Amino acid sequence: PIPNGSAIALGTRSGEVTEGELLGWPVAQTDGTYRLVLTAVDRAGNRSSSERSVVIDGTPPVANLTRPASGAELQRELLVEGTANDTNFARYALAIAPSSGPTAGQYSDLLVGEDPVADGSLAQITLSRPQGSYTLRLRVEDRAGLSSEASSTFRLDSEPPAAPTGLSATGIDNRDVVLDWQDVVADDLAGYRVYRNGARIDASMPTTSNFRDELAPEGRLRYSVSAVDRAGNESAQSAPVDIVLDRTAPFVAIIDPADAASVAGVLEIVATVRADADLSAWRLDAVPTGGGANVVLAEGGSQVDVAAIATWDTRTLADLSQHRLRLTARDHAGNSAEASALVTVDNGPPAAPTGFTAIAYGVGG
Repeated sequence: PIPNGSAIALGTRSGEVTEGELLGWPVAQTDGTYRLVLTAVDRAGNRSSSERSVVIDGTPPVANLTRPASGAELQRELLVEGTANDTNFARYALAIAPSSGPTAGQYSDLLVGEDPVADGSLAQITLSRPQGSYTLRLRVEDRAGLSSEASSTFRLDSEPPAAPTGLSATGIDNRDVVLDWQDVVADDLAGYRVYRNGARIDASMPTTSNFRDELAPEGRLRYSVSAVDRAGNESAQSAPVDIVLDRTAPFVAIIDPADAASVAGVLEIVATVRADADLSAWRLDAVPTGGGANVVLAEGGSQVDVAAIATWDTRTLADLSQHRLRLTARDHAGNSAEASALVTVDNGPPAAPTGFTAIAYGVGG
């Protein structure tokens, strides 16, 4: 009987057969599982039968390679992905052969798999062959003896490109760093990797010989770059280049006189000026609020830690006039800071009292 329950007579034969061929069967049925029934009848009409389950399989297995892609360049690790599958799967085999030269097409076995794979990993193999082009062959067999093949060519490459040269770093607005270097000449160049203070910072390898590190952190930064080929081989890193980004302003403060104080005579102005070893200059001005020219009281280029930086003689200034003491500083990176104190000059005595009288009490008379 065939799968839907009807039967097909394959043939008849007279005479005994002892462990020999009964008949030839030109299989034309569709794929599936069948019961093969053999019936023997003697001249008295007695019958006996024997049956066996058989599988008809006229469909070759599926063989497909998705990795490595044809034309890929690899180091030593061969990751093979694809499909080796069939309803009546038996095995798959991977083999490799040089694509050129005297041994081109001479395959050697790499691996035999006993389990089917559907769009997954077929093998991970570390190759120990010399550099060059190779063909990978996948052969899949089923239990009916049918087979299918797929192949992919790739190149083994374990030699890294030359290291980049001529690296330079330029600060932009004290926030970004632009890197430039000489092109690496290599037919299989894939791109570059960029390192800051030893850590890689490019999200994806730039393919041109420049890179902008946006919003780079403050401090002393050391950059280097390397070249990478399509097989993943990475060159040595370039000679490093250093650059300093400084976005921290100096610290300035007027300690004495305090803001809103009244001052008189000759006084010392006490202040603090600090920067992280990159102070460029500082200056102290007296600015009359009622108009007039600024007066430079002091200036310098060294740090000051709570000390007198100027002496100010207020005796020639208009009484009760107001002045703003302004202390400014800048560093070599261009960062600046300012502190101020508004003071009132009061050198005149108060007005004489008026309406003063004296009355005597308890005098005799």
